[in-house]
Amino acid sequence: MGSIMPLRPCSTVLIAMIGVCIGIWLSQHWRHFKARMASGIAPATMARCMVPPWPLLSYKYPIIIYPFFSADRNHGACVAAPEAHMKTLTTAPCSIFLSVLICVCVAPWHTAGSQERLDPAAATSVITAMEPETLELLKEATVFVHVAWQSYFDTKDAPVRKQASGSGFVVDAQRGLVVTNWHVVDGYQETERGQYPLRRSQLEILLHSGTPHQRAYPGTLVAADPVNDLAVIHIDSDDLRALPLGHSERILETQPIWIAGFPFGSLFSVLQRGPAMSINRGHISSLRHDDRHHLRHIQFDAATNRGNSGGPLMGDDGLVYGITNMALGTSRVNFAVPVAALHTLLATIPDHFDGKSARITVRSNPVPAAVRIGLDTVITTPWTGELPAQWQRMSVATDGYWYASDPRRADHEEEWDLRLTPQSTTNLRIRERVHPEPSQPDQDHGDALWQEDFSDPMVITEWEQETGGSEHARTWYVDDGILHQSADSGMLHAIYAGKSDWRQYAFSADVLIETSDNDGRAGLLVRTNDDGFILVRLHSQRQIIQVAQHVRHPFGWTILAERPLDVATQEWYGMTIQVHGRHLMASVDGTPVIETIIPEGPTGIAGGIGFYAVDTAAQFRDAHVHALIDEPPLIEPELAALHSFWFSEGFQSDHGQWLAQRAGDAVAPWPMVPGAMLQLEERDTPDINLLRRYQLHDFHLQSVFAVANGRAGVVLRGNPEEGIAVLIDRRAQQVQLVHYQQDRISILARTGMEIQDREHRYHLAARVIDHEILLIVDNQYRLQARNLPVLEGHVGMFTDQQGQAMFHTISVSSP
Repeated sequence: MGSIMPLRPCSTVLIAMIGVCIGIWLSQHWRHFKARMASGIAPATMARCMVPPWPLLSYKYPIIIYPFFSADRNHGACVAAPEAHMKTLTTAPCSIFLSVLICVCVAPWHTAGSQERLDPAAATSVITAMEPETLELLKEATVFVHVAWQSYFDTKDAPVRKQASGSGFVVDAQRGLVVTNWHVVDGYQETERGQYPLRRSQLEILLHSGTPHQRAYPGTLVAADPVNDLAVIHIDSDDLRALPLGHSERILETQPIWIAGFPFGSLFSVLQRGPAMSINRGHISSLRHDDRHHLRHIQFDAATNRGNSGGPLMGDDGLVYGITNMALGTSRVNFAVPVAALHTLLATIPDHFDGKSARITVRSNPVPAAVRIGLDTVITTPWTGELPAQWQRMSVATDGYWYASDPRRADHEEEWDLRLTPQSTTNLRIRERVHPEPSQPDQDHGDALWQEDFSDPMVITEWEQETGGSEHARTWYVDDGILHQSADSGMLHAIYAGKSDWRQYAFSADVLIETSDNDGRAGLLVRTNDDGFILVRLHSQRQIIQVAQHVRHPFGWTILAERPLDVATQEWYGMTIQVHGRHLMASVDGTPVIETIIPEGPTGIAGGIGFYAVDTAAQFRDAHVHALIDEPPLIEPELAALHSFWFSEGFQSDHGQWLAQRAGDAVAPWPMVPGAMLQLEERDTPDINLLRRYQLHDFHLQSVFAVANGRAGVVLRGNPEEGIAVLIDRRAQQVQLVHYQQDRISILARTGMEIQDREHRYHLAARVIDHEILLIVDNQYRLQARNLPVLEGHVGMFTDQQGQAMFHTISVSSP
């Protein structure tokens, strides 16, 4: 049972003063009242005399001092009764008694109110220091992480271009594993044209930072989870202590926590040592879950600053429940990655991993094939040799096949078998058709393959969603038997269901577009798989129905067919899509309205189903899939069309669509890092690297790239034997349009330019139509040429023998 909390001194004094004032005033008026009664004054007049006079609230007679004057001072009828004039001192005993009585009565009420206003946590718990043993372990296991970066064009002895630091902690003492945030070790360079990757030149881990016992170890990145902002580093030390990991699903809001790290990084370094560690106290403010009730973020209120990233979030039980990774200014709204994500990442590292070198065997089908491991190692399959025990990006290629790229970790003895896929190319040549009404009748439906009435709000929790090319933002939900897409942004919003091996089927569902702003559009997806999907969508503003093909790598669209159609918002449309082989036909409200031929190659002939919306919130209901039992319709070539296309390569994933060649032969793929494809090696002949997925005729192109040495640039119509390219020539200080044939290069047009430093990013815009080409570099240098010797080919990259270049984006669209 809790006790009544004592009054604060200031509160006691204030109540006592108020009590004295009221007591004096009442005692005065009581005597005054008796005197008036004895003299026969009317009750109404006495009532006026009992009311405190107006000066009680004035500046002349403040409330604190007024009661010490007589009750009838200058107050109308009361002045007419001089016998009732009494001073305060004559009533002192009564005043004191009444004052004490008021204090006794009011104090408990005031105490209760004060107690209710106190912070419950402060009233029921006392912040205590961390247990000495836990504190000692936390100090020994928390590490300072220092990282430095150079440009990929720099030599290893060149000055660093960027440095940063963060926090981390030991999670496995036996294997020497340290965890920190991915953003601590991942470096980018800011320029006027965007962010571009840097090469990590130093990764150093400090134990006992800022103390006489400080020790520094070089670190090696062995595992990473950029989505959850986690990185695992290996250090070679036999004297480590690890923090024990808890389970983030067991934590609760308001739970007390500690965070440890190195706020503001090296700012608080001591002499030549690193900074001393800081420990802050706080509570868990919120547990942020996604729509599947997966814990995504732990919100806490402990003071957090730049430099705390990667440090542990620890409970009073000494277990780590999160990894600090985000602070919103000085708001004390801070976030940590749940430790469950770290458990998952650590499980990918074999128990026998020790950070030593590994013996690797690489085989391919077909053989031989050229293989690049990391940035610098090039081999030919089959191959066996020693590699550092760390993550390696391995890319393998041979002519006629898409190359395979796979990040793998080298551990002890590994055998890597790589199977390549035969290459296919899509011809992107505009062939517009005015599509008449479909000539093929609806096909008979067979067995039901799938159906969904959305009566269960949780039915989509495990469905894959995609937003603007990302699989991690989720904008779909189910309510009252309807599937909703809630966002109205211009990004792709899609959700996928069904089976990837479905081939001939009809997919039906009701579709409603909520708004027509920015041409809101929604529709159904078929043939959804890892490569992309086929889409039939309704446009609310353009008043059309459209068939489009989406390809994920490189990210892009082709419009296959479109027809006018009255489309209203806030109205349900029953859509059905039939896919049989390469034939597609779509119906709206039971009437066939459009059909087309699906191109061979990019998205295959099998896949599941899905729902789609862009620039509008949308609703879907009553979805079902049936098998088609009729024979495939005859392919009518006149139905094949291409209205427009667009794709963009940002080099964020190594998808295998590029083929590097030298003197007409396939060579090892160029190295790729997130955000750039590189060519840094000197060689005897020029190199070309072509995007073999698409064959192009007329198009617009934009590209951003850097040239550090020699001559390099973008291929506009390229083939292995010959092609057209626009190059930056640093030696000649020119922009050149060239025609290359094997080792021979002919200049078709050129103009002088002011060559920028090695890190400058050039922006190229090109329009290629029939025999003519127009180029603009950096919105300043212009070239134009006619009678081009090559009329179709691939886009790509070109470097001469000394050329060193980085390519960041290549975007292509129909004219």
